[in-house]
Amino acid sequence: HTGQAENRRKRLEEIQKKREQQEKEEEETFRKQVEQEERLRVEKERKNQERLERVQKEREQKELEEAQRFLKEQEEEEKKREHARQQHQERVQKLREQKEKEEQEEWQKAEEERMREEKLATERRQKAWGGDKKEKGGS
Repeated sequence: HTGQAENRRKRLEEIQKKREQQEKEEEETFRKQVEQEERLRVEKERKNQERLERVQKEREQKELEEAQRFLKEQEEEEKKREHARQQHQERVQKLREQKEKEEQEEWQKAEEERMREEKLATERRQKAWGGDKKEKGGS
């Protein structure tokens, strides 16, 4: 009878050991599964972060390029305006010079005309005086 009790006790111990071993294995499997899920979660998070950073950099790059393009266009527009303003000033200056030249020529012609008139008037007076002298001298 003690043999049977001993066998039963041994079998119960083996069953208990198997159960404990199985629980250990299940815990280990569960722990590994949790670790694997955590690694996957961390990896996924890292990839998401990298993607976010890449997208952000691309967006910043596009914004920078857009800003540079805008500034370049502004500079070109300013150059065009400056060029047009300069051409306008040159035209105005040429017109002013032309007008001054014409006025100068006009004034010069008028001055020459006045001097010619004065000369003629002087000659007439001299003739008139000269004619008087001849008449006086003749009598």
